[in-house]
Amino acid sequence: MLRSISLLFLLFQTSLSFAQLLPQPDHVVILIMENHDYSQIIGEPNLPYLNSLVPQGALFTNYYALTHPSQPNYIRMFSGDSQGVIADFVPLFAPFDTPNLGAALLQNGRTFFGFSEDLPSVGFTGAESGKYVRKHAPWVNWIGGDANAIPANKHRPFTDFPTDFNQLPTISFVIPNLDNDLHDNPTDYATSDLWIQNHLDAYIQWAKTNNSLFILTFDEGELLGDNKIATIMVGEPVKLGEYNTHYDHYDLLRTLLDMYNLPACGESNSATPITGCWKTCSLIHPQITGDADACPSNTATYNVQAVAGTTYNWTVNGGTIISGQGTAQIQVQWNNDTAGTVDVVQSVP
Repeated sequence: MLRSISLLFLLFQTSLSFAQLLPQPDHVVILIMENHDYSQIIGEPNLPYLNSLVPQGALFTNYYALTHPSQPNYIRMFSGDSQGVIADFVPLFAPFDTPNLGAALLQNGRTFFGFSEDLPSVGFTGAESGKYVRKHAPWVNWIGGDANAIPANKHRPFTDFPTDFNQLPTISFVIPNLDNDLHDNPTDYATSDLWIQNHLDAYIQWAKTNNSLFILTFDEGELLGDNKIATIMVGEPVKLGEYNTHYDHYDLLRTLLDMYNLPACGESNSATPITGCWKTCSLIHPQITGDADACPSNTATYNVQAVAGTTYNWTVNGGTIISGQGTAQIQVQWNNDTAGTVDVVQSVP
């Protein structure tokens, strides 16, 4: 006789000091601005709104872009690899079929959109239209691919950005047009600052109480600089402060992938997830895997991802733990015909 086992979990957090432990926001919105060094942004008096986000979240004071010019940075941030692209022209060998963040989300039950200001139509793959440029929307390079493809309907005008933020996908990118991202008007800080405030402040404030995250970063710094760029995170999981650990776009990609238990792609495989900036009350969602159906008197194995220094207190109703208590894997002997449950309390010293 088979009976159903309910795989439940409980959480207990103290200090989230291990790199493997990350929050799992319901929604992440990533805003990418253009071509400015850290020193040109943080403390700039004509960016009052942008700088007001610093005390509301986490400021990364040692965060770097990866290369020059713009397009290879966007593609690397999205896929962990330049895909051979070294310039801002439409890539010769697109569409690509390599792993990428958007495809990983879609292949694993998550959702993704790229929102571009001035995009003339959903799924548009042209090089430019008005003040929209394809080189700032890396997911376009996977539209129509044979593998790891991004469906055309995931590439959307910014006018489709929802006002009901619960309708946002798991992860979305926001790309302003060339007038508003500091590209064509590099010293017109006031215009860009007002654009961010008018278009994204409502989401940013909502994210603080709705298990969601806002990330502001830049594609690259100035050509002759050291490529250190301003990066800020705001949202409910974020612990306020300034963080001086060296990070780059590959580390951000690895963080986003690890948040949702997605496979690393490209150079993100050797990157470091961003840690230390998450509240102790951040939601962490270990997934219990094992036999959803088990026969009475039989044994079954249940697992969560092992994290160094972590202990696990398992509770089983309808069965007996015969090995593994305190570890990431237990064996259970089921002993009656009623529905059973498997719970785990994860404790981080």
